[in-house]
Amino acid sequence: MSAAASGLRRFTRSFTHATGLLRGRLYDVDLSLTEARVLYEIAVGDGLTADAVRTALGLDKGYISRTIAGLERRGWVTRRVAPGDRRARVLGLTAEGSAVFARIDARSTGEMEALVAHLGAAEQRRLMQALATVERLLARDRAAQDVTIRNHRVGDMGHIISRHGVLYMEEYGWDITFEGAVAEIGASFLKAHDPRRECCLIGEIGGEVAGSATVVRIDEATAKLRIVYVEPWARGRGLGEMLVTACMDFARLAGYGRIRLWTNDVLKPARRLYERLGFSLVESEPHRSFGVDLIGEVWERAL
Repeated sequence: MSAAASGLRRFTRSFTHATGLLRGRLYDVDLSLTEARVLYEIAVGDGLTADAVRTALGLDKGYISRTIAGLERRGWVTRRVAPGDRRARVLGLTAEGSAVFARIDARSTGEMEALVAHLGAAEQRRLMQALATVERLLARDRAAQDVTIRNHRVGDMGHIISRHGVLYMEEYGWDITFEGAVAEIGASFLKAHDPRRECCLIGEIGGEVAGSATVVRIDEATAKLRIVYVEPWARGRGLGEMLVTACMDFARLAGYGRIRLWTNDVLKPARRLYERLGFSLVESEPHRSFGVDLIGEVWERAL
């Protein structure tokens, strides 16, 4: 068994114990976990069919059919003709079914609140980030997860610096002095940040930081694109292009006439992106930095 599978099994055992999922029946209602989940899907869904509930839960068609039939016999679920399609039947809760669901939902919320009550605000944020990471990594359809871009917040720059150091060491063999160089850029940005003419944009996928790009001022007419990166797991979804394009839009609205950047010839995916977005190579020079021999490049384009 792989270490990942073993760790996941250990986590699920701990989680089912902590959340009481081993009880078999939920709270003071004679319901199995599956029956409660079906009630939940019907309650929060907007006119779902039985097949839609089956798809959402990933369960056998016959099993879902029997579960829904049992909830109908108890007077908690109804079926009605779907608007616009008389052949389809959509599910809904009766007044009694809604009351049962509300009781279960309130008890479940209370138990979860009790589980996290001893955690401070920072620990609760860590928990939320960890849960988002688990959800993202185990999702079968990662492409369906939302991609968003936002302005930086407290703590983001430290995360960006750390990830640059780790990724460039792993992927290009650069030493710890590169992390120091990024830290200097980040510190300078934070100390003298002018939000009218500078920005740090954070890309998120499924609520998790997946990349960043920063605009800083060179002079009144020229902006500089700095510390651009995309996490390996987030690549292939156009996030890098979205971040750089958003930075260019910001720089244009801030009144700059051109934007430039410094990169290295070994960063081939980044160079292809810059070329695709209309940047031109204007300077190149060999140098030794970060423990390796490189060719530094300056790229530029008009806004």
